[in-house]
Order: sequence, then structure tokens, then C-alpha cells
Amino acid sequence: MKFKGDIIITDPCYIIKEDSDDWNKCGWGENMGILGFTTYISEYTLCGDWSCSTPRKDVEAQLEELNTLGRARWELMKQYGEDSVQAKIYDDKIAVFLLDEVLKYNPDFDYHINREWTTTLIKDFDGEVNYYVDSGDDARIIGVGNINFFTSQVGI
Repeated sequence: MKFKGDIIITDPCYIIKEDSDDWNKCGWGENMGILGFTTYISEYTLCGDWSCSTPRKDVEAQLEELNTLGRARWELMKQYGEDSVQAKIYDDKIAVFLLDEVLKYNPDFDYHINREWTTTLIKDFDGEVNYYVDSGDDARIIGVGNINFFTSQVGI
């Protein structure tokens, strides 16, 4: 999806207006369009709550490295069996929004300033952002444009 402007990557529940029924109204992040958003991605993390970082580097090289690691992990799982600790218990959401649309919907949103650990801010982005599941079943948000980036799960 094409994004142009300041973008944020966060859990969509963080942008919901306090004391509103909007989280229920948008289907717990499934349909942010019902709240007036036109440019957004909202998808499952595939692993429940997570911590993620957003390094900015050569996305294509990083994806190949991640796919290589995912293939190696898959081969080990086939050989030794899947670790039951990695089982999914529930799914959570990760989303990308234009900051202007978030502030139009919720002028009180300030997580990108006062709760930076919850929200990645990428200023003046111009390019494509996509949700991607790699060969290791890790969900990522990948941006390619004037600033290249990808999300990487660093904790649960």
C-alpha cells in the first residue's frame, strides 16, 4: 500500500479514543475504515503480544537473511519436533497508519511522543508498505521507499 507522510507502526488499540465504543465498532482493529481511516494496514502478529524493533537497512538483503534463518528453523523442527513453547495462544494486531489520519480521528493521541516504546514513528515516508509473513511464519511490516525499514519481533 502506498503511504506518503509521517507514518506510525503500533497496535491499533493504542489509537482508539478513550471512553468510546470504537474498539468494538471497528471489530478490534479489523476494519479501521469504519472510523474514517483510508490509508492503513492492520494485520495479526501471528504470535500474540510482541515487542518489535524497526531497523532501517537494506530490506531485500534482510528478507533473504530472515528466510534463510526461517528455512533452517523449519529443518530443525522437522528433525527434532516443534517446541510446544512456541505454540500460538492468541493473536494480536499490528498496524501502520498515517499520523495525520490518526490525529484527525483522535487529537489526543500522543504515544509517538510520550510512550515511544509502543509506537514507531517514521517521518516523511514516501513509498510502499506491506504486511509480509516470512518462511519462518514471522509477521513483518516492510517499507520500501525514500526510507527502507522492516519490523522484527524481538520479544513476546
